[in-house]
Amino acid sequence: MNNIKLKKIYISGLNMSGKGQLLQLLDGHPNIFIFPFHKFGISYDIESFILYFRKKVFLNKDFENSFHLYDKKANFNEYISIQNLISYILNLNSAGPDLIMADISKLCTAYAGDSYTEQVKINFSLDIFIDNLRSFQIKNIQKKISFENLEDYIFISFIKSVEEYKKFDFNNDYFALFAGNGPNHVKFLNNYFINYLNICVKRDLLNRLYSNSKRHLSDRKLELNKINLFHSMIRTLKFNIKQDQDLDFMLEKFKNLNSKNLIINFDDILNDKESLMKNISSFLKISFNKNLLEPTFMREKLFLHEDNTIIENDKIDNHFSDYEIQKIKKLSGSQFFLNIYVFAVRILNKIFNFKLMP
Repeated sequence: MNNIKLKKIYISGLNMSGKGQLLQLLDGHPNIFIFPFHKFGISYDIESFILYFRKKVFLNKDFENSFHLYDKKANFNEYISIQNLISYILNLNSAGPDLIMADISKLCTAYAGDSYTEQVKINFSLDIFIDNLRSFQIKNIQKKISFENLEDYIFISFIKSVEEYKKFDFNNDYFALFAGNGPNHVKFLNNYFINYLNICVKRDLLNRLYSNSKRHLSDRKLELNKINLFHSMIRTLKFNIKQDQDLDFMLEKFKNLNSKNLIINFDDILNDKESLMKNISSFLKISFNKNLLEPTFMREKLFLHEDNTIIENDKIDNHFSDYEIQKIKKLSGSQFFLNIYVFAVRILNKIFNFKLMP
């Protein structure tokens, strides 16, 4: 089992780009099993992983509780203890606490749109997960393993600890999961990994920004009115433009690896779903299955999506007129004017609590 090359699908993109919706569609295929939480493994932020373990006390190469992790490109050749690895995994901002809660409650959360959620069963055992990871460590005491080897061991340990995955075929089935938001995960995969596929979901800047602003205001319990939405969007417009540009640059940089990277448009999930899922099936080299057209989570039907307006109404033109949208687009097209405008809004709000209408 430790020589298995796990078939991995990473779903990348920026925040609120539609990654979760695509994951729920992929979940319907009999040869695709999903990881239902965020930030799992090490690939989403290998730089932080490297820094974390370089700060640890180096262990003797004969130490019985360590992995010998080696990567020439990163100049990484360290012995990391199984205890520290488990601590690292369980302290991640999302996956760790979620895994602990799933072990206790036997539930995970599916999302639709910005705030709709549904609890879904997951028979996950944290004890079995740790036992499986320990088993891989024992089998590899005398071996050097790569970052990708280690990520595969973490993923396989999880797969073998979930009752719903007992029919997982390691030779034919895919393991699909969220990639980290932004361009870095794409970079890390292309730099350090070999056996993976990446599907990047691209979404129109303003609609994605609008969804992010809705989430931000909801988290702060502020009213979703036009003024608050406009201010929130303007304050983060510069950052989101930069994120879009960085992701495009990273995808262009690795365009020679098109066999590993597929770029799709969010609008196709809504408006041309069947053609999109047939294209993805071809990319994954699996047969198209009608189940790919209906969102599920851990193989359970989601009542979240019975009202299709949850997804389709998540658009900027629900709050803004065409004229107002064009004004925001003009701001996004002029970096110099945008800098001045954002500065003016912040100063006026800070000094006079001034509400600037679009």
